Amino acid sequence: MEVGTEWQRRALLQARDEIQEKDKVIEQLQKTISEMKSQLEKKKTGKGGGGNDENEEDDIVRKFEELYA
Repeated sequence: MEVGTEWQRRALLQARDEIQEKDKVIEQLQKTISEMKSQLEKKKTGKGGGGNDENEEDDIVRKFEELYA
């Protein structure tokens, strides 16, 4: 390996790792959004099972907090 290219290699590996981590976060966010859309549709159609709306909202907020904790 040529002199001076090692730092470039390390930078590329670090960038790759950061991209992979961000991809995981994006995937989790997409999953959470999908779940929230499904819950919203159930509420709109009245198929929510008559649960406590406040508890459902707390669950949604908790899911987002877990992603960033």
